[in-house]
Amino acid sequence: MSEREQESTETDVLQAFRRAVDAMNVGRHEEARRALRDLTEEAPGFTWAWQEMTQAALRSGSHRELEEELRRQGKQRPNEPGPRHALGYLSRRLGRPVAKTRRYLQSALERDAACWPAAMELAALDIDMGRPERAEPKFRSLQETFSRLGDLWGEATALNYQGHVARARFDYAAALTIYPRVMKLKMAVGDLAGAAGALSNLGLLALEVGEHRESLKYFRDSLELQERVGDRVGSAHVMILMAAAHEDRGRLEDARSLLRVAQRVVRQLGHERLLVYVLVNQAHVALRGRRFSRAEALLKEALGEAERIGMAREQAGAQLYLSSLARERGRLEEAEAGLARAKSLSRRSRDRLHRVAVATEEAALALRRGEPARALRAARFAMRLHAQHRGLGGGL
Repeated sequence: MSEREQESTETDVLQAFRRAVDAMNVGRHEEARRALRDLTEEAPGFTWAWQEMTQAALRSGSHRELEEELRRQGKQRPNEPGPRHALGYLSRRLGRPVAKTRRYLQSALERDAACWPAAMELAALDIDMGRPERAEPKFRSLQETFSRLGDLWGEATALNYQGHVARARFDYAAALTIYPRVMKLKMAVGDLAGAAGALSNLGLLALEVGEHRESLKYFRDSLELQERVGDRVGSAHVMILMAAAHEDRGRLEDARSLLRVAQRVVRQLGHERLLVYVLVNQAHVALRGRRFSRAEALLKEALGEAERIGMAREQAGAQLYLSSLARERGRLEEAEAGLARAKSLSRRSRDRLHRVAVATEEAALALRRGEPARALRAARFAMRLHAQHRGLGGGL
């Protein structure tokens, strides 16, 4: 094949990839999955296609079938990284044990040291585990690699993760400079949905520092862009964030209204993972309005959904909320049992920040039960973990 023919083939692959991602973003998940599967046959070394095919399956709820197919593909294609990266990507999204996820991703890199999406997911595990200080140099190196290769899609993704690292370390000034650069790169490759995601991240930054009006402005701009490109998943996600901003301002009815719309969209799209987030946020609003029975019902539904699709991290979060709710209502034995389950799930995900939340809840429960020594131990443990997360050391 001549150099010109090779360039033409690569262009065709990228255009087919972009069309498939566009179809996924407007809810045509199975169509996208089929198109991306064809791409994995046509260009098996194009790992982004394997990754987005997995994302399409997650959104359509067909990920269990895909997982079996990926295992078969791995046996049939023992030297290709794609199926192994896709299994690792799926494992991370479902909150499965970190060791298992890491094995899949390392297996992909053993077959191709230039399997950059797998390297990116491995670095992202450090964020998931509450160790952003380990992730930061990895993403910086990956960004430089993508920049050298002229891969703007990869460069934007690596830079976006650097923004997440800065946020995780509470370095809001750094994150504020990173996300506009992400937006510029996303616009350069024609990824308007990705640019909208950068706007959402800027809104989230503003929300986290208490700038509610500014956050809502970013969210509205993001929503407008998501709706312009027909990204219904992105639109639902922005509505969840907008609801959080309204809840923080005490405008609970506005928050409920947005979450109702988001839930309707998510159910129509069959996006099971996002449905769990909607339910948890609806429960949070119900708790804020002291509608405890409603909150409990929503959390149990979220927990059931998370268990059904194997989302360990989200199971831990819902279980922790249920334990806190039981404590608030004076059902202390139930709260204790729920806390034990949340602890177990938290250990599986190895998420440091979630362990902080579990320890903080244990301190609150111990105080409620009249156990000050236990409360002090739990509070100190939470403070030590939080200091480690922020890179301040653990000498508390």
